[in-house]
Amino acid sequence: NAEYMGDPSRISAMQTLFRSARLPVRSFATAAPQNRFLKKISEGPVICAEGYLFELERRGFVQIGPFVPEVVLNDPQAVKQLHREFARAGSDIIEAFTYYGNRNKMRLIGKEHLLEPLNVRALELAKEVAAQEGDLLVAGNVCNTTTYVHKDAASARESQAMFDEQVRWAADAKVDLVIGETFDYVDEVLIQIILSNVFE
Repeated sequence: NAEYMGDPSRISAMQTLFRSARLPVRSFATAAPQNRFLKKISEGPVICAEGYLFELERRGFVQIGPFVPEVVLNDPQAVKQLHREFARAGSDIIEAFTYYGNRNKMRLIGKEHLLEPLNVRALELAKEVAAQEGDLLVAGNVCNTTTYVHKDAASARESQAMFDEQVRWAADAKVDLVIGETFDYVDEVLIQIILSNVFE
């Protein structure tokens, strides 16, 4: 919450962590120069339908347990169909299905070599459907890395490296925004927000 985030001792601890971990601030110049999301949200409410992981698991396309979005590569039409359904239900944003598509999760299932192809393809699918359904906004997506350990500099560096990869691919795809979700620690959220400066 805001009080927790603004706690001076918390901020000081994060500054110490950043210094000790030597986490670099990134910028991504390939992002879209005009942010359509900020324009859209200034005009009124913006709806983003999501829940890809559990809906695709329910439909038999995502394996329970690892929950890695291999369906993006193995059955892209299933992903596009769900994108279309969300768009037609009223979503203003098509979110790339890259939830749990990070290096750690791919390593756990022995498919780390598919990390970039999976992320790039997920972004392509989202952009294709967004264009077909009326020039909707497109979002990249990152989530908790499952490796971050509170106040541990090494794990902070590892998490940052994983965020950097996914956010860079999203920026290269010129998405309108990047959604960060389901983090276990505020510290990990701050690493993603503060250090992944996507849109300058």
